[in-house]
Amino acid sequence: VFTAAGGAVLLESGADLTVNAIVDADTGDLTVFAAGNVTVNDDLITDTGTTLIRAVAGAVSMADGTMLATFGGDVGVRAGTDVVIAEIDGRTEDDAADDTLTDQANWARVTLVAETGVVAEPGGATGIRVYARDLRIEGFAGIGADTNAFEIEAATLAAAVTGAATAGRLRIEEASELHVTTLAPVEVMRVEADTSTTLTADAAAHPGLSGVADGHVLLELVTGKLTVDAPITTLGAGNLRVAVLAGSSILDTTVSSVDGAITLSAALDLTLSAVTAVNSATGTVDIVSGAALTMDDGASVTTAADIRLLAEDDVEVGVIASGTNIAITSVMGSIVDAGDAGTDLTAPGIRLHAAGVAGELGADVDPLEIVADVASARAGTALALNQTGDLRVDSVSATVLRVGADGTTTLVTDAPQSELITTDGGSIVIQVVGSLTLADGEPDFSGVNFRLGGLSNDIVFTATTSGTDFDGVTVVYVDSAAVVAGSETVTYDAAAQTLTIGVEIDATTAADVIAAVNAEGTFSAALSTT
Repeated sequence: VFTAAGGAVLLESGADLTVNAIVDADTGDLTVFAAGNVTVNDDLITDTGTTLIRAVAGAVSMADGTMLATFGGDVGVRAGTDVVIAEIDGRTEDDAADDTLTDQANWARVTLVAETGVVAEPGGATGIRVYARDLRIEGFAGIGADTNAFEIEAATLAAAVTGAATAGRLRIEEASELHVTTLAPVEVMRVEADTSTTLTADAAAHPGLSGVADGHVLLELVTGKLTVDAPITTLGAGNLRVAVLAGSSILDTTVSSVDGAITLSAALDLTLSAVTAVNSATGTVDIVSGAALTMDDGASVTTAADIRLLAEDDVEVGVIASGTNIAITSVMGSIVDAGDAGTDLTAPGIRLHAAGVAGELGADVDPLEIVADVASARAGTALALNQTGDLRVDSVSATVLRVGADGTTTLVTDAPQSELITTDGGSIVIQVVGSLTLADGEPDFSGVNFRLGGLSNDIVFTATTSGTDFDGVTVVYVDSAAVVAGSETVTYDAAAQTLTIGVEIDATTAADVIAAVNAEGTFSAALSTT
């Protein structure tokens, strides 16, 4: 079917409608309307005209390999049941030809609505399904599939699963930079039988990403920058994951679950703005940054369960509150206060581990304000904590559920850590409004300085060959001036049945001992307590 010079095209059926040939509306509007199902087996084209595809009581199904191309014209697809999209290409002509994002501000606005079904792609298909400037998606029973995300290339996104009793999941994968926000209704023209047109639009603006009870909300950005300024929520036991695989993330909104776990991650910087609230009633919270993790003053993370923050670089904390334990690790940087004057960390147990400082001393003195029953902290050059209430320095660990791309979870644990230690000659200043109790530490942990005669040097040695020759072996640790931490010496005297390990006291760690023993080869070594 072809029309020229901007003529409109209407394909309409009182039952089912199947498109088996190319339909080209030139620059005119295109409407495909059926009382039952709409099946698209060939391409639909309009050059900047709007497109409406409507299946009142049935499904809209595009066969894999078919395409709706609009060259910037807006698109509305609505079905009584499912919406299955092979490809909607709303790019401008040049961007479509060159496969670029240069003119994305002039791409199509697209809305997809499945009134009682799912929004998905053809089974087994791969590749981007929708190219759009603004993309709104509503799926009653879900968006995407358990085994495959609904793949898009859009500048802005708002999406929702709307069937309260369906437990349907929302699973979307964005190819590049994305802004999750509130989107106004998409307007398209319905072509009538007399070729006149009538404006049709979504009912209302839609904010952010929202799920239903026990339905997961899963957003993954392959590369680029993710900005979120509208809520991302799920209910019941639904898990929530927002992940940037190669890029940064800025959250400027509420991110919440009820009983489900929350995982937020970015390969580069991850920022929670001053208005961001990440919260769950009973689910764990797992936040990971491949660079800096910044909570602006006013940002908060709260749950009754464990909270774990991990960053390669600095961690700036706002307000973090847990009903169980908080664990914060900066692999190469420091853990510092974002600037508020109130309490930073509140939990029965707090575990801090930083290569640099944990709380600031000196000219920029700014300790971390905590309220905890038990705490443990490791830092490089400074450790500064202000505690309100009684405090016991003892072992603290934390375990969270990390949400995967498909919504399933795996356990991630920060092992028990005890004591207050600085490793680079740093000062330790702990101010407690209450009583302070120092429990005996556990120096068996892999990152802790090894001690001769330590009460908890629980390293297990297992002979690498079987037999009785190793029964009754004696292990001897020697503080050797010739040994530098990381280059420990290990010798085994078979006649005397003695394993001798040379260490540098106050520098060698349990991990160093284990590595040296394993390298020598007679025995394999491992921590018996982790």
